[in-house]
Amino acid sequence: MIPPAIRNLIRQGEDSSRQFKEDVTNADSLAAEMVAMSNGTGGTILIGVGYDGSLPGLSAADVRRINGVLTVERILAGLSNIRNPILVSYVAKGLLPYRGLGSGIKRALEDWPDIAFTDDRDGCQFTAAVARKPAAAASSGTPAEMPDATREKTREKTREKILRVLAASPEISMVGLTEQLGISAKGVEWQIREMRKAGILKRIGPDKGAHWQVISP
Repeated sequence: MIPPAIRNLIRQGEDSSRQFKEDVTNADSLAAEMVAMSNGTGGTILIGVGYDGSLPGLSAADVRRINGVLTVERILAGLSNIRNPILVSYVAKGLLPYRGLGSGIKRALEDWPDIAFTDDRDGCQFTAAVARKPAAAASSGTPAEMPDATREKTREKTREKILRVLAASPEISMVGLTEQLGISAKGVEWQIREMRKAGILKRIGPDKGAHWQVISP
């Protein structure tokens, strides 16, 4: 069963911050998408979704294969798979002006080491987080980014709001949760993922009819 939040993303279609891929055979193809998104405002890549929003899905074998491609160890080692041998042969002959074919992620890490990869098998997500340098203070003297203490306090307040709603309505959907809180789906998903890691929130039951359980710290 596809979570409502994911269906909502698919209904919105593709744009600069949301890309669909029916399949993945090369980690570098994902690297290109990630770099493009990191140069903007970030984004989401949905695998197993057609360009037109159709849902061909992935077989169990495909999931195992993709999990084998998308491993932190392979990425950090700069390993990649040849997806188009004809294209590679043209590049090797100097017929195409490509540089460093198959080494995009490795070169990105060399130029910008502060990239964190998270392989969340339980949550069916693979995340690449590219940390930006702190923006320079504006000419008015106002800091471009909030202090760490303020940011953490804001996160705590958001976490408390989410827990209150889930305790009162444990069967609420992700869409309903975001609408009730007025927080972006991405922000809610991040908070829930962190709380599940911390062991203060659990998802009980199958996808259909499941509910949230708030565990007192």
